[in-house]
Amino acid sequence: MEEDRWIKFIAVPGLFLTTLVTSLLLGFDRSHWSNAGSFYEAVTNNRATTQLFVQIISNCLGALQIRIICSLFNFYTRLRLSQRPVALDLLKFWNSVSGIRLDWSLPTRTFIPLVAFLLVSLVPGAIWAGALTPVPIPTSTPTTLYGFHHSSPDISVPRYGMKSNYLWGPLDFLEGGLAVRNEKGTFTYAPNYELQGTILNQAASASSSNESTPRHAKIDNSQYVYEGRSFGVGSSVGLVDSFISKPNAIGYSYNEIGYQAQVHCIKNDTIDWAISDVKVNPQDGSLPNIYLVSGTLSNGAGNRYAACGFENSKKIVALVGQAMNGKNIFAIAAGSDYKELNQTQCTVDFKPTNFSIKVNTTARVIAVTPLASKRSVVDMDGSGNMTAITMRMPTSFSQQNACNLYTSIIGNTFNYNIKNVVSAHGTNSHDPMYHDVLGQVLMGVEDSLTSMLDNVLLAYSSAQLMIANDTIASPTTIITQAVRIGAPAYIYIIAAINFAILLLYLIELARTRGWKGLQRFDYTDIKSVIVGTSMGGSSVANATRQAHDLKQSRWDGSSGDRVVGKIAVHLDNTGDDLALVHVSKTNGIRDSKHTDYEMLAHAEEASTNEDMASRKRSSFTTSSI
Repeated sequence: MEEDRWIKFIAVPGLFLTTLVTSLLLGFDRSHWSNAGSFYEAVTNNRATTQLFVQIISNCLGALQIRIICSLFNFYTRLRLSQRPVALDLLKFWNSVSGIRLDWSLPTRTFIPLVAFLLVSLVPGAIWAGALTPVPIPTSTPTTLYGFHHSSPDISVPRYGMKSNYLWGPLDFLEGGLAVRNEKGTFTYAPNYELQGTILNQAASASSSNESTPRHAKIDNSQYVYEGRSFGVGSSVGLVDSFISKPNAIGYSYNEIGYQAQVHCIKNDTIDWAISDVKVNPQDGSLPNIYLVSGTLSNGAGNRYAACGFENSKKIVALVGQAMNGKNIFAIAAGSDYKELNQTQCTVDFKPTNFSIKVNTTARVIAVTPLASKRSVVDMDGSGNMTAITMRMPTSFSQQNACNLYTSIIGNTFNYNIKNVVSAHGTNSHDPMYHDVLGQVLMGVEDSLTSMLDNVLLAYSSAQLMIANDTIASPTTIITQAVRIGAPAYIYIIAAINFAILLLYLIELARTRGWKGLQRFDYTDIKSVIVGTSMGGSSVANATRQAHDLKQSRWDGSSGDRVVGKIAVHLDNTGDDLALVHVSKTNGIRDSKHTDYEMLAHAEEASTNEDMASRKRSSFTTSSI
């Protein structure tokens, strides 16, 4: 009798469920869905419980998909059993696959495929786990906190307007300036006095020694570091960003206008900036020599100051920088101990730029990136005072250290950074500039001066926030930690597996015309096997005896019996009842389920024929003797 329709299509609800879940996962992925509210909190606060639920659901869905595959396999093999004979060992293999269980008694040729199938059957559940596990991701569009959309607040960034011009505009930096010290750091309009050590230390390591992106600390107590250049912006970070106290916030970003200082250095043998031979030397030799360093830069700016040295000027390094006539020029005069720095001239271009500032509040890292713009960016200080006083700060560093008698602090600052350039590039660089000593020297000086200028601008920027409180608002985008459902790779893999199963189901449905002719007999059901074999009479038993008689053995009930495993059976539905009967391998004649008497007659006839043949062989042997 043909199998019930509901049994044939019992896999449809399971297939519908797995298809629905994969469709939802694909929809979530395509829409970039994430949650930073109550669902995020539930997941992060109950990680073990969440993982338990994920494992249960993924194992159920994976088992459902494997069960569908096994059902298709079971239907296919049951149809085959009713159409052609099958060896008992192969039937055992079918039974193990349909039941998803390991049978150690199978022969090697079917045991290995069974083990492979059982291992593969574990894969869908594992992939489902990857597709369903909540994955933490950063998100910023839009931020959802406690189920409500939250608009990010603005951050205060420095402004250089008339309100604070008296603090940074006409002030002579050599006379010092207003400074404030608190738990957040030292903030001053005279960084040449208050922050000189910090600025020079960072200038000495401005270049990376291993070609990685250099990092340097922010010049306050915020514990933030810049990855790459600061460009003098980002002072608000750690100082006026207390609004970043929201749950699961991991960072934010905003834009700020500043100066992109671009330094280019050359060797200029005709530079008019040198250490004079004229010196003031006490007659008793109790004091060091005092030398005059003076000259006029190529932009027309003149300068001079005194420098000291015992006996000679070989340890003197004098740096001067000044803005005039629209040009920003640095020049270096150096004694013989620092001869590689002597007659170095650098030009500086302060380009007004809009910068993108991205802050990782978890790692406390600031990344500043200049934004490309087709339109020119409005200068934040139209007077030019800010760049002019910034150019003069390195000169003050040099002047204040001009009488260190045994070494040159400013010279060592440049040399330490030059060594970083040599260490990072050396002769292995693909850039021809690094293959000669001059190129390495110029690059080291450029990077050190750039670091000084960036930090001077950053010092003024911080002072505008903490002293003048001259600020404007800049919109921020808060980056929060959210969760999404599953990793995209696993979602697409499980979707592909589910599609393959769905396609296989439809192909089998069409090929078999809805599994037409599928009998209710199921070889995985022990009741069906016992009754079906009994309905087949003693054909299987007789075949077993005959096979063991040929081997001069007997059947002992072992599941690993290879002799019995070769016996072929077939599901016979030609009579009134279904029966599992033996099919002879020699002539392909099917043993009937109603032939117990005939089988016994055949056995007796075979025995008689064997006795006659034995007597003939005995007679022939006697006559021969």
